[in-house]
Amino acid sequence: MLSFRIRGRYITITGFKCPPIGDPEAFLSKVNELAERMKVTMVALDASLLLSWRVLIKAIEAALRAFDEKSNISRKIAIEVMLYLSCSRQINQALSAFGIKRETQEIALILLSHEPNTHRALKEFRKLFPHFRAFDELLIKRNSHHLRRIRDFYGISGAELSASRIKGDEELAVLIEKSLISRMAMVDAYK
Repeated sequence: MLSFRIRGRYITITGFKCPPIGDPEAFLSKVNELAERMKVTMVALDASLLLSWRVLIKAIEAALRAFDEKSNISRKIAIEVMLYLSCSRQINQALSAFGIKRETQEIALILLSHEPNTHRALKEFRKLFPHFRAFDELLIKRNSHHLRRIRDFYGISGAELSASRIKGDEELAVLIEKSLISRMAMVDAYK
């Protein structure tokens, strides 16, 4: 779990492993009801294509900046975060990659508020979903299979990775992360 402030908002992010969601609409309805009751914004994402906390934080920061500057594409912060994560302006592409699906088993949860109440809201989330297991490492340690899936989704070529290399010994995950953060910046350029 990480907690920090960006653009005047208190933010907590964490990861969970869970059995397949089954009914995404019912799950998201419960999440939204809890968020409303706790007076926070909760964003639940399918984390299977998430590379790192850093990529997620950059997407959150970009989405909040877009809302603050009124340059957002979507009316919802959750969709805006997914757009930046997908490095795309296409909502369908963002939802297919990061939206909660029947088979979702890895969740990244983002809690945002103007008040310092995200930790309390997270405790309530854990009570609501006691069978979810906190698993923050899922966003930090990706094996070669995950890295291949991420590269395939984004279409990251070997040439692009080579162009990202500053030091000769950088790990593949670091190179992919650099590429994704650069691509996120380009989402704004194409608005």
